[in-house]
Amino acid sequence: ALLLLGLRAIWTGGEEQRLLLYAFVPSLAFAASDWYASDMLAITEHLHPKVYDFYLFSYDASLVVQPATKLAQLFVLHPWFRISGMIVYVGLALPIALVYGLKLKRDGRKALPVMYAFLATGPIGVLFYNLLPALGPAHVFGSAFPFHLPSYVQAARLVPDVVAYPGPRNAIPSLHMGWMLLAWWNSKGLPILWRVVVMYFLVFTVFATLGTGEHYLVDLIVAFPFALLLQALCRTSLPLGSKRRLIPLAVALLTIVVWMALLVFAYRLFWLSTAIPWIAAILTVGGSIILHRWLTSEAVTRVGEPDAP
Repeated sequence: ALLLLGLRAIWTGGEEQRLLLYAFVPSLAFAASDWYASDMLAITEHLHPKVYDFYLFSYDASLVVQPATKLAQLFVLHPWFRISGMIVYVGLALPIALVYGLKLKRDGRKALPVMYAFLATGPIGVLFYNLLPALGPAHVFGSAFPFHLPSYVQAARLVPDVVAYPGPRNAIPSLHMGWMLLAWWNSKGLPILWRVVVMYFLVFTVFATLGTGEHYLVDLIVAFPFALLLQALCRTSLPLGSKRRLIPLAVALLTIVVWMALLVFAYRLFWLSTAIPWIAAILTVGGSIILHRWLTSEAVTRVGEPDAP
């Protein structure tokens, strides 16, 4: 498909050629970034032989009910659920291509910032992986995952420590969740059918990231300010100094850093009361959504409809 897209871009001319190039060049860059992702993760593993998984698990356990563990158990017990989740997990590029393609058809080059955000997710995500390297519960707990993890009482006595484990340090924030949030947010204004498809991918990405044991719930929580950071960073329709762009960007970056600091240096804070970890999660997710709506508050039209004045 990529080859044919490139050939069409060569054979056509005029405005159609420009449109096809806006599709081909970013697609080629996206494929290339995926090609080099394993090398970037290998470098991260070399730089950080020890991981902070038990700190992340400590937060998840402080919630009393561990959604990640429950979903992983459903994955094991119900093959249809696991298969549906895995199709979405490995089909990551489909909603990304769908959203960008429809936006490109509607808005032309004005859709490019959407692809900028998709492209920036990987490299910027790797930078955060180096701040708090972690693997995911399936890698650390092995055969004990998901049915024999420490209980709430046992986890309350846990004193987290960094441990040496092999594997890709790609847990926090969840890039899968970040990409799907960007796809959902940028699908605004598209026909309802395609928005339903993107929402399906978003929901099952939550199930798959937790169910496979590749992520902790906190990874998905931090993915919200991470996606907001990327959206604000690439919102080129607004000046960088604009309050509507700068405030979400700064708040998102600060939120990510504060989360990482709390998880490592103040993890006992989440055990003072069962309400604290839930309130922190709700404020992070809710605040990210509110700031995103403010960031993208311009009028949005549907495909096939005249542009708003």
